Amino acid sequence: MILALALIVLFAALPALAAVMASAVADALGCPLNEGGAHVCLLFGHDIGGVLNTMLASHWFAYMTIPGAVAALVVWIVVALILLVLRRWRRRQTL
Repeated sequence: MILALALIVLFAALPALAAVMASAVADALGCPLNEGGAHVCLLFGHDIGGVLNTMLASHWFAYMTIPGAVAALVVWIVVALILLVLRRWRRRQTL
């Protein structure tokens, strides 16, 4: 049950986490990073500017993942409440 809650939160936060990671990597490598376009950013001799730009732009997916996660969270709460009520009802039946 807790694993499902963690997955819902991760699903909602993943686009923002990708953008933050891209920004951190670009800062560490001293590369410019903006949504205007990919800039050359070398890591071990390979240009990762396009990947960083894509990761930065992925924060726009939060407009889809956050509402989906809210809907999943509502379902999770309903299921958790139903299980709680059933568990209490079964305990009263055994007494």
